Amino acid sequence: MNQTQKRLSIISLAISIGDTETIQLQTQKLYLLKSDKEIQRIIKELQAKNYAQTQTLISDYNETSHKEIHQRISGPESTDEEDTDISIQDTVDKEDLDILRQATVKETDSDELLPKTIHSLDSIENLLKDEEKSIAISAKQKEEETDKNYEAIPYIEQKLEDMIAQYPPIEVSQEYYPSANTWLLKISNEGYTEKEIEEVITYIGDLARTDRKEEAAQLLLISAATHSKFAQLMLARSLFKGDILQQNLSEAFVLINHLAIDDDYGEAMCDLGQMYEYGIGIEKDKKQAEILYNKAMKLGIERAYPHYTRLHKANKGFLSKFF
Repeated sequence: MNQTQKRLSIISLAISIGDTETIQLQTQKLYLLKSDKEIQRIIKELQAKNYAQTQTLISDYNETSHKEIHQRISGPESTDEEDTDISIQDTVDKEDLDILRQATVKETDSDELLPKTIHSLDSIENLLKDEEKSIAISAKQKEEETDKNYEAIPYIEQKLEDMIAQYPPIEVSQEYYPSANTWLLKISNEGYTEKEIEEVITYIGDLARTDRKEEAAQLLLISAATHSKFAQLMLARSLFKGDILQQNLSEAFVLINHLAIDDDYGEAMCDLGQMYEYGIGIEKDKKQAEILYNKAMKLGIERAYPHYTRLHKANKGFLSKFF
């Protein structure tokens, strides 16, 4: 069973148990492995969530693949066992090949093949468990990041003053708002958590929508002065938008580039891809953008997937003019 068939088997099992998260994950990975029109049809049905039709297409695909393997094994050019292994090693695993050989070389009843068939199914189920384990680990890491506790920063007020000088707000206040004072005291005396950072960022969004830009800017700069990558990313995005801080595209690029390249932060990786694609703070480089989208996708950033597939197709079409 080749890699594509394994992915299909995992998808089929995930459909049967209603595991949509695994279906989505495997669809992304299957897209990178697509090699023919049948796989493209399967991907299309998966994206449309036509799971019944998908099951039929997967069954037809695997059946066709098995028939092709059968022909290659039993054909006149496959008499040398060593040559046969080499010629189809990218198409089927050795264990599956042994089962097929037994079925074609001699008459074997179903009872004799059943244990190996079950073992093959167990292998598929183990693959599914491995994928589920990977998803669980990813979810756990995200949960741990959210629950992450940071130590107090006694000099946070000085950092805030430096931040205001470096990233000037659109509207400047001579005094700190009560909410900003409370947030400064919390960080300087007690420490803070990633969850608290996220709550403050949500509140900042509410303030910006009600045109309370001075207060929003103070809270954003305080948050970005901490060790939270998320808060630093929000600072970079605000510099890009120019909504509560004065717009500065070059500084936005520097911050996002640091988070993406130095800290391997997936969300920033996707943002950096968009900057390269559209030439924001840097010269346009669609090939580099495609690479960054791919990396972000592998880090579990779902929004990177449509960007990657779109740009990959466009870049491939452009390069085909020369090759």
